[in-house]
Amino acid sequence: MPNADPTFAEGVCTISNDAGWLNANGELPVCLAQPALVNPAGIPNDASRPDSLALAVAIFADEEGQTRLSRWFAGQSGLVIFPEYAFSSGDFDTLNSLIDGYPHPLIVIAGFGAVDGLRLRQLLGQCTATWPGGADEIDPQNRYNSGWCWIHNGIGDSSCYVILKNFFEQQFEITIDGLATGDYILQIETQDLLLFPIICSDLISEQPNSARVRITRTLAPRPQNGPNVLVAAPLYTDKPQSGHWSGVINNIVSLNSRRAGLIFVNQLAAPMFLDPEQDQWRCLSGGFVHKHIMASAPPHPFPSVRYVSTNEGSGLLLRQSLVGVAFGHFCWVNAAELGRIWVPQHRVLEAGGLHRLIESVPSQELRRYVMRRRDVISSNYHNSAKPLIESGLDSIKSDPDEAHLGPRLWPRLLSGVEEKAASFSPDAMDTQTIHLDQALAVFSAVEQVSGATPLVADSFHGQLQLEDREALIWKSPLHDWRKMWQILRELSVKYPHEPQLLVIGNGRAGHSPAGAIQPDKSVDYTEIPVVGDFTSVRCRHIFWRPLGEIENSLSDPDTTLAQKRTTIVNQLAAN
Repeated sequence: MPNADPTFAEGVCTISNDAGWLNANGELPVCLAQPALVNPAGIPNDASRPDSLALAVAIFADEEGQTRLSRWFAGQSGLVIFPEYAFSSGDFDTLNSLIDGYPHPLIVIAGFGAVDGLRLRQLLGQCTATWPGGADEIDPQNRYNSGWCWIHNGIGDSSCYVILKNFFEQQFEITIDGLATGDYILQIETQDLLLFPIICSDLISEQPNSARVRITRTLAPRPQNGPNVLVAAPLYTDKPQSGHWSGVINNIVSLNSRRAGLIFVNQLAAPMFLDPEQDQWRCLSGGFVHKHIMASAPPHPFPSVRYVSTNEGSGLLLRQSLVGVAFGHFCWVNAAELGRIWVPQHRVLEAGGLHRLIESVPSQELRRYVMRRRDVISSNYHNSAKPLIESGLDSIKSDPDEAHLGPRLWPRLLSGVEEKAASFSPDAMDTQTIHLDQALAVFSAVEQVSGATPLVADSFHGQLQLEDREALIWKSPLHDWRKMWQILRELSVKYPHEPQLLVIGNGRAGHSPAGAIQPDKSVDYTEIPVVGDFTSVRCRHIFWRPLGEIENSLSDPDTTLAQKRTTIVNQLAAN
């Protein structure tokens, strides 16, 4: 079905499409496409983006007789978003061909440029301008930050519209000098959806005629039971933690009687922040709704997305900043108890294919924690100890087997042998920094010195296999050493046939000497099965070594690395 001709009013271009875009549940299939980071140095030259094209080709490729995207969207209408500056103007023909051959209705938003005015005029021979005057309004000597928006109704029925960035911000986005601005934003109006594609800092602007002011003005006369509202923003910012974005989120999700949705798709430009409050914002790619729709974090964390919030908004952002796609159904729900707006699947681009990314939340978050805090952890000890600690932390970060991380290290570095341990949320890992940093440092040093192999087993086992013995590093934030000893005493009689266990431990208070853990009168034997002669109970051999002894050695400025290694070897010897 053809799209209506553009109409223009008060800085807004409206394209009408009389089809429905939401599925029977009122959800919109959405694909966030994250190509390799575009180097800012090539943007002013409008250089081709082969990495972005490779990802686009993979998205629209056939797989087992069906287009990948069609399978992800279950053959339904949907939305695909690429970041700001994802493409150059020369990439148009390839993208246009991919989209034109897609079998189902689709809206595609993709940033391109910086494009010379003369080249933009040429493109407008194939695309439609979203401002009055079309190509005649483009200065051929200027350059523009632009975006494409395809409305595709089926094979051979595509219309592409060009949008221009209206405002530039010098502090919170990647800046390209000498760009001209447009003065219209685009609104796509369908039976059940109002979609506003807005480029990056156009959302930050606080000008009297900013994009947000125009969106608000456009929505004001509409009935509350009208189409769902979605703002989709391609970004290129390396400051996702900025409070300016929080302000944008608060404003957008409060529109349309607090029923508007917001989607960001950022270039993979965001660094890893040491501050956990900043680092939770990741790459800023994901979706937001008002808190009256998603009042709090989902009860169980999702592997692909992490919960974040502002004063007004709740969001689910991609955990991983990887080249690939995330796709799922974006929902506008009206009941807080539903508790989620989208739970995408993640696919990573490798060797031209898109492969499913599956890794547990504890494993992902521990790797990220180690990457963020590696230098901080090693700097807590003497320089001579850094080779041991840093090598061990690097080994944790790069270990391809997630079973070696969770729950083997998180949360067992904190919970030890407790079978009914307190819940330690991986999304609140930084609340345990003082304990976890110590545990990771000692674990890393022990593993590097001993050459022990990873031990993946139940909670009553260790983390490292030392020949015929097991070793466990346990830094409890909940118990003092006396309580830890009591737990170990009970363990010694509950599992008498298990291998010898060496516990390198410390609690939240107190200091205990090294020694063997032996049951005493405090252990309840009534529930323990009798082994052997009735008059004797066989116990597991458990030995305790104070974690602080190894820490002291690692911190000692008067010992060499070789001497530190010797001290650790001696600590690993059970008496």
